[in-house]
Amino acid sequence: GFSRLHEKGSLVFETSHRARGGRIFPVEITATLFEYDGAIHTLALARDITKRRQSESEVRTSRDYLENIINAIADPVFVKNEDHRFVLVNDAECALAGGTREELLGRTEYDYFPKEQADLFWEIDNRVLANGEPDRNELLVTDASGRIRTVITHKSHYVDPHGNRFVVGVIRDITKRKELELAQCESEKQFRTLTENSPNIIVRYDRECRRIYVNPAYSRKSGIPVELSYCSSPA
Repeated sequence: GFSRLHEKGSLVFETSHRARGGRIFPVEITATLFEYDGAIHTLALARDITKRRQSESEVRTSRDYLENIINAIADPVFVKNEDHRFVLVNDAECALAGGTREELLGRTEYDYFPKEQADLFWEIDNRVLANGEPDRNELLVTDASGRIRTVITHKSHYVDPHGNRFVVGVIRDITKRKELELAQCESEKQFRTLTENSPNIIVRYDRECRRIYVNPAYSRKSGIPVELSYCSSPA
């Protein structure tokens, strides 16, 4: 460490020190050159930084633990500061946005999503930051491949011990569920179109054998209005 002292005039570096008894512990050396009585002297101060090293290690361990937990969550998870910049993201959020963790941290949604979507994200964030209440929304999001997905976002407000405010968000992709609902709706629409125009009697029963649907042909041939054709047992 001292080899560069004459180049810089002062130097701060870390090294190890062996105490009496053989214990080795980390120290921080602050060295400064000064002139006295026509000669150049070195003033060096050593500080035991064992506790600082332990604290740093604990912080790293805690952060690694947190990252392992959020990366085990399949849904995208993120934390943004008051400037809407990502300060924490999990792997699923990186996949959604199409960037590495290093690329996302410090950026905003405007760097990865269409402007109209980012505008809406910021509007929701501002609402959460303003009222401190959790917010749940169903939104459309364009993923990294360009596919539009239907998602539900859950956002909440967090204030750290220093008074800094953050938005904590979790995203649930419901695209497949929406597609199934749409397909079911379309199937039901087709079913009713076919049955209501069919000359044949069509009746649908539930598991208890109760009529839950009859078509107009049933009503015409039975003489019973459709709304009175439903009963607790089959005809």
